Amino acid sequence: MEERMKTTIVAILLLVSLFGMAYAQNSPIDKGSKIVGGGFSYISTGKNPDDFNTLTLNPSLGIFVQKGLLIGGSLLYQHSSMANYSMTKMGLGPEIRYYFEKVADRPDKSGIFYPYLKITTLYYKTTDDNNIDGSANYSNFKWAAGGGIQIMISNTVGGYGEMTWGSNNYKPESRDSWYTEREIAFVVGFSYFLY
Repeated sequence: MEERMKTTIVAILLLVSLFGMAYAQNSPIDKGSKIVGGGFSYISTGKNPDDFNTLTLNPSLGIFVQKGLLIGGSLLYQHSSMANYSMTKMGLGPEIRYYFEKVADRPDKSGIFYPYLKITTLYYKTTDDNNIDGSANYSNFKWAAGGGIQIMISNTVGGYGEMTWGSNNYKPESRDSWYTEREIAFVVGFSYFLY
């Protein structure tokens, strides 16, 4: 899995850099523009010494292959732990978004908003390590569809809010059957546009 993940990451970065060199852009969503975004969080809950701590990193990268149409991908790293327990998730997946341009293009992009629709998938592995019962490994496949709005704060930075509905499917490696959980998510964050 680790070798395949490294190869996929290198291929995505190479693809993005090759596509990005050929076009001049006047808008954040023009063909050839790139977007870098993602999230970071650290959560600690509980009472010492049994605090439950979770660190999540979720960077994303994409390129507009035509005006408004973004093809990209994201990575996931999440580690949770407490006294006798830890869980690690690592994965990657593709994403497609379509942005709608609502106003005429102007030199100052701040205040312009771009509604969008998206479809995303994520394949990841979970290692669940319980010092009492041992460890378990899971294969996970997650998909989601939804929409959001990107509001430009400056010419290159925008804030966004989105809502998605999807499914998280997981299979313990010790079993043959998959389990499914439905998921509704609301996400806010920032994106950096290179154009």
